[in-house]
Amino acid sequence: MKRILSLAVLLCISNAAFCQATADDHKSVDRSGENGVLMYLFQKTDVQGTQFLKDNWQKAKVVTDLGYAFKDVSVKFDAFNNKFVFNRHDTTFELTPAATAIYYSDDNNADK
Repeated sequence: MKRILSLAVLLCISNAAFCQATADDHKSVDRSGENGVLMYLFQKTDVQGTQFLKDNWQKAKVVTDLGYAFKDVSVKFDAFNNKFVFNRHDTTFELTPAATAIYYSDDNNADK
């Protein structure tokens, strides 16, 4: 009886070891530069007012080309450079082409 029980436990342990997912099975999101690039914004000399479509940060959902979705991202559209920028920890980043869709939240007030 001990042999059967020992064999069953050994079989379960060896089976569990092969059930582990490898690193290639899961794609991780590299937030260090793949989805955004640090951007330094300087006031343009030939622009009066702001270069952004709206002055305030707008909440949006950003979807990447791998299908990852990030909710409640603070974004602005830079009309002068024709690019979206986002705010993370009081730092402005430019969205890269990995961001394929941006959906504005319904919570954004039109008066802002």
